Amino acid sequence: MMKARIALIIPYFGDLPHWFPYFVRSVAHSPILDVLLFTDAQAGPELPDNIKVHYCSLARFSELASRILSLPISLSHPFKICDFRPAFGQIFQECIRHYEFWAFGDIDLVYGDVAAFLEPLMEHHDVISCRKEWVSGSLCVLRNSKEINSLFALSADWKRAFLSPDSQLFDEMGGFFYSDVLKGADVLSLKGKVESFTHVLKRLVRSGDLRCAFEDLACEQLDWGETIVHDSGHLTRFSDGIEVMYVHYVCMKRRFFEVPVVAAAPERFLIRKTGIYLERPGTRILLSQEAGRVIRGGMHGATRLLSRWIG
Repeated sequence: MMKARIALIIPYFGDLPHWFPYFVRSVAHSPILDVLLFTDAQAGPELPDNIKVHYCSLARFSELASRILSLPISLSHPFKICDFRPAFGQIFQECIRHYEFWAFGDIDLVYGDVAAFLEPLMEHHDVISCRKEWVSGSLCVLRNSKEINSLFALSADWKRAFLSPDSQLFDEMGGFFYSDVLKGADVLSLKGKVESFTHVLKRLVRSGDLRCAFEDLACEQLDWGETIVHDSGHLTRFSDGIEVMYVHYVCMKRRFFEVPVVAAAPERFLIRKTGIYLERPGTRILLSQEAGRVIRGGMHGATRLLSRWIG
């Protein structure tokens, strides 16, 4: 088996989501990755060898970050941890010192053949973002070196970002500029809450001082009717047989997305705009399930709008 080259650091506090078993199944087929899960949740005994659970609390993370970064950090909600992702190479250095690379990322996703996509890039780059336009919070890979692990501190605002009690979106763009950047805006001309990690890396790339790959490797949106099949560590578009590296539910999970609750995910399952399915696409049961999800999602959205209007 391939020796893991990447330590994927994921602090996650609170109950694990229903899609966690599908994440686990895909990680089991990604020997290039060792997932270091720092959590206060019970992750279950049936985990692959490359998911290593470190039980800790949000308060313990705050203490560790405070000591390593020499800042009085006190976190009140888990989402704030995203701001600290670019500093994980320093915060968790004791846990990753034997790895060539480390990464930060999410668990609301499913991996395909990660090595096939990343190995060629890792040979010639020190940082790999899975979005062309900005640093991808869903997965960003960094070489484990003192210089690269200190890149976050080149932001003029890193201390302010870490000390703020609220999310500053430091790990990505420091503001909600996503639609602007996708339409062609220069991210370096945009300033939000803070000078973000994207600002730091893009600036270094333009000056020729950083070997960083900004690639479109993240599939974060599916069209209606589109299906991606996970089968034994590969993610393949059903329509044309093209493989993708990973599917991230970030845009899809907000309304219609449903996931069958399972203790352990099967080797083969399907991902569509409306969630994960265990049946073959095109069958009647799939269509009826999908229609039900759309109806429930629509009713949920209408209820939320009504509640806001009444409130």
